[in-house]
Amino acid sequence: MTSSKSSLLSKDTIITEEGEDTKFKHSFIECANIYKGEESEENRIVSISLYDTKEHAEHKKEYFEKYNKYLEEKYKDTIMEEMYIGDDAEFIIIDNYFLNISNKYSDHKEEIIKMLKKYKDKYEYKPKDKISTMELDKYWDNQLENTKKEIDSGYEQRVEELKKQIKEDINKLKDCSTVTECRDILESYQSYENYKEISEELKQLKEEYNKNVIIIPDFSTMSKQDAINWLTEREMKYYIEEEYSDTIPENRFIKQSEKANSEDLKKYSITLTYSKGRKPTQSELNALNKAQSYSDHQYMSKNRLYQQLISSYGEGFSAEEAQYAIDHVKADWNYNALQKGKSYYTRQNMSKSRVYQQLVSPYGENFTPEQAQYAVDHLDD
Repeated sequence: MTSSKSSLLSKDTIITEEGEDTKFKHSFIECANIYKGEESEENRIVSISLYDTKEHAEHKKEYFEKYNKYLEEKYKDTIMEEMYIGDDAEFIIIDNYFLNISNKYSDHKEEIIKMLKKYKDKYEYKPKDKISTMELDKYWDNQLENTKKEIDSGYEQRVEELKKQIKEDINKLKDCSTVTECRDILESYQSYENYKEISEELKQLKEEYNKNVIIIPDFSTMSKQDAINWLTEREMKYYIEEEYSDTIPENRFIKQSEKANSEDLKKYSITLTYSKGRKPTQSELNALNKAQSYSDHQYMSKNRLYQQLISSYGEGFSAEEAQYAIDHVKADWNYNALQKGKSYYTRQNMSKSRVYQQLVSPYGENFTPEQAQYAVDHLDD
């Protein structure tokens, strides 16, 4: 042991002593467990056990080696790995003593062996019984088989318990009130991700998580319609709000209620805010109100509407005010063309060709050819 290495026997070292091992007939007479810090399996430095004879100690060492090999071969990469396959330990026989040294403290082996003197001096032992090597072999082989059966039974039970727990947690995901609650459920199974026995159940758990939790995108990178399509496809509840902005053009993205790249529950709503452009003047609003009235009641075309707004014989608005109204009026120009066309068709008994000419004429209604054709195609609907 080098001089730079700190001693294991410090203030936080705990030594516990046990009496005779009653679980196994040919096992230790006395045992001491030494812990670094709290008394727990992961903090155990070494277990020092005294046996009747060296032969008894050697058989117990062989039992442990076979037991660990069985666990490694059968249960590696299974849900039992965490419970039974941890850090390897080193088994050492010294006289009638069996040392089970944790690999975490293997570099303190010399110091640990020195500790053994304390126990060798403390106990004077005499063999309690004589037993043949054959009998010992038979005894420990039988104990190993019993232990295997116990582990195998525990494995099957553990698998069923985990499957049941996962199903219960799948149902809990449906009722999560926060993303954190959902994430905690999912992350509690991270250490089981590579275990094939419950792979199907974990797949279902992840699918349920993804049904309920979604990563919010950066909607500023999408058009308004693309954002609406994205939300609709995922059956998310959403609200579209608009506000005036002197710096952001009309219909461009302003903000979203949920932070981009964050997780949120699908059952909650999200609000997207888009620009209405700069705030209009009162004259522009007046022009818009007039335009809306002409569209709603007289079914004017866009061109006729503009002319009506700027005409000195009409409304007398400026070109800028009229253009603002045209850009913001809520109108279906095909619908307006159809209403005008039906009026000519049913009240003035025009032919369809004459209706078309009247609708496209700059001296008539001044609709576009496409809008006029739509009207003619639907006159008899």
